[in-house]
Amino acid sequence: MSHRKRKLFPRNLKHDPDHVLDGMLVLECFFCGRYKTPIEFDMKNHLLELHKGKLISALPVRGKGFDIDYRIEFAVDIMKRKKPIEFYDHRATQQEHEENGIDGRTKHDDNSCSQSIRVTNREREASLAVNSDGFKDLSIKLNQIYREDCLKFMDRLRQQNMHVDVIVTSPPYNIKKKYDSYNDNLPESEYLSSMYNLAKSGLSIMKPTSSFFLNIGSELSNGLLPLRVAFEFEKVGFKLQNTIIWLKSICIDKTQVGKDIEKNYIDFKDRDTISTGHWQPNSSPIFLSGMFEYIFHFSKYGDVKLDKKAVGVEKQDKSNIKRFGSNVRDRGNVWFITQDTRNETADHPASFPIEVPTWCIKLHGIREGMLVYDPFSGFGTTALASINLGVNYLGTDTSKKYCDMAQENIRNFAPLDKF
Repeated sequence: MSHRKRKLFPRNLKHDPDHVLDGMLVLECFFCGRYKTPIEFDMKNHLLELHKGKLISALPVRGKGFDIDYRIEFAVDIMKRKKPIEFYDHRATQQEHEENGIDGRTKHDDNSCSQSIRVTNREREASLAVNSDGFKDLSIKLNQIYREDCLKFMDRLRQQNMHVDVIVTSPPYNIKKKYDSYNDNLPESEYLSSMYNLAKSGLSIMKPTSSFFLNIGSELSNGLLPLRVAFEFEKVGFKLQNTIIWLKSICIDKTQVGKDIEKNYIDFKDRDTISTGHWQPNSSPIFLSGMFEYIFHFSKYGDVKLDKKAVGVEKQDKSNIKRFGSNVRDRGNVWFITQDTRNETADHPASFPIEVPTWCIKLHGIREGMLVYDPFSGFGTTALASINLGVNYLGTDTSKKYCDMAQENIRNFAPLDKF
């Protein structure tokens, strides 16, 4: 019995005038011009082994924080379009930098648990976009709020090979809130379909090391809805890495605090129970008052390494310091953040406090040049958190009113020290 020998693609093609071999597009290295292969994996290895320095110096356009994997993907994409590297090399001259207000300096905050990279206001105006035709495209700039449907915007990001490090968002919960330009009372099947599309688009612009933090709640009568939404995310390929409970209000019994009340810094003032946080009245004889929401942490593979101590808390038992070598432990998956009801005005019915995106971004880990995106930016709270942490942001919303208010909030924002 004869065995047909499997044909192997040659790794260095000498004759490929049509740039096609057995129906497969042949990629030609635009750095050396000698290496040609129809196999993307082999070209990526070639770039990594022989042209890593050139990738760093030439690609992408301006900006920082693009890891080597992103640069390799970007380079291969250019080769597919059969363009010379010079056609895509938009490295700015000093004059271009000055015209765009980029001074190239970063500031470092050494007092943070994880070192924050401070970006100047002028640097936030720089554009990193290159469109599908290879020309400089200023339509998407970093550190902007866009009045645009998030699905269309993410499609543009994908076409321009822009990837995000963190997505933090709180979409409408389908609980009949009165938004400016959104119907929050859809049939559940239609709502879940929209969440599926959100997840699919979000996954397409994420890196293997990116995080998607989804804040979502529900009506008391439909408590399984957030879990159904999480299942839609898993359908498209996300892995649920962490489930965080955002606790808005809590009642604490004196008997549950422990014998040493002073050690726990809680003053009961001769009461047996104290309540703190935002409590929303509920007259229903059937349902308990809702005091929490979910923050689902998704990632591509469920293995993103987190900076847990960046949102850590001081250890209560000081004897553990010697044992574990640190006075800080991780906060865990229950976060008590009180909701300021003054934010829930007629202007916007459901804005979350700045601590929510701040803690999510810090938990993911702050890195130089990172990009945070909020598909439902509302008043721009995620953008404000990003500015405060010194990272790049993008936001979208379909409401002109909300976009205008977000821009106003950003213009008037004064960085906070408490985070």
